[in-house]
Amino acid sequence: MWKKIRFYLQSYDWALITAVFFLVSVGLAAIYSVDLSRGENFNLLYTQLAALIIGTAGLVIGSSLHVTVYKKYTRSFYFLTLILLVGVLFFGVEINGTRGWYRFAGLSLQPVELGKIALILILSLVTTKIGRRFYEFKFLASTIFLTFLVVGLVLLQPDLGSAFILVGIWISYLIFTGVKKEYLLGLLIVSCLIGVLGWFFILEGYQKERLVTFLNPQRDPLGAAYNLSPKAN
Repeated sequence: MWKKIRFYLQSYDWALITAVFFLVSVGLAAIYSVDLSRGENFNLLYTQLAALIIGTAGLVIGSSLHVTVYKKYTRSFYFLTLILLVGVLFFGVEINGTRGWYRFAGLSLQPVELGKIALILILSLVTTKIGRRFYEFKFLASTIFLTFLVVGLVLLQPDLGSAFILVGIWISYLIFTGVKKEYLLGLLIVSCLIGVLGWFFILEGYQKERLVTFLNPQRDPLGAAYNLSPKAN
């Protein structure tokens, strides 16, 4: 029994887990400071601690599942996430100009958070199906389709921040899988063109303000631009 437990513990990437929990600790300290400065009863801190416990339990359960379970249910989970992302556009609650939450029985669900997990799983499934043939354009095309199907639905909410995170997940995946440098260069050029067109023809004023403030925090030291809503512009 102890050998099994030892083997199970050794299977974890402890360096990664340590880094994650360090970042979580910094976040909790910041939230504690905010609650303390407001003179509140630490509701935000307790909420985050509860989320940490649930997330840790999910980590343990998820890591104990056999890889065949993920292979079997990844497609279903991905399509379920797409359905939720479509549904939230019609039945979701709008907050600060973004229709990205379901509300029921006092609880809320933001399907884009499931989308991040679903994207990682579906891209991993693509890797297992294609094998080591990352140099093929078929590999790149399939990842583009699967990624931007989710990104497109998120942009319709619109949730630009989450869309950037999803694209970041995809780009990181391409880099670590060793996709051809020519493909990465082509994607960089296309991204620059889309960025220019988006800035002048797609992005709203408040979205531009958030991007500028992100690149130059000193421009808005209080972080006011982060809380700008479309209605305020």
